[in-house]
Amino acid sequence: NYLPFMLKDSFAIQSTQNIGLVYIAYLLGAIASLLSPWLVKKSSNTFHLLAAVFAVYCLSIITMLWQNFILFFIAFSVFCGAMFIIHSIAAPLVNRISEATTSVTNGLYVSFYYSGGALGSYLPGLIYQNFGQQAFLLLILLVCVMGWGLVYSAKVGTKIT
Repeated sequence: NYLPFMLKDSFAIQSTQNIGLVYIAYLLGAIASLLSPWLVKKSSNTFHLLAAVFAVYCLSIITMLWQNFILFFIAFSVFCGAMFIIHSIAAPLVNRISEATTSVTNGLYVSFYYSGGALGSYLPGLIYQNFGQQAFLLLILLVCVMGWGLVYSAKVGTKIT
């Protein structure tokens, strides 16, 4: 949601056409999610796989902290890919490990997903407006590190494939 502002403020990109081109990263992320079934098949533990993708996700955010547009675009593409891969692995995983019915599990997953999305679109914006891009990215990094920690600690020894 804040990408156009970041491009305008940090990289002086004014053209809506050029800003739109950066959104190709989302398309690259969607394409990356097609790798998810192959990654799950190659992984001996889905939680370890998710933790590894979360680590890549965190590294992409750290890379976006540098004020170099090419690095930012590459990191943003990796960020989108990691985000899509995490979601495409986590959704079926939640259904496999849940003891509740599929409809309850999916309902809760979607509720938390969209509630988090709404809060994650609004609250970091307050940080961006008041403290700038660096603080904004550091907040997102903090949330990502917490996600990595939760996934890593959830079932480290579990052999869920």
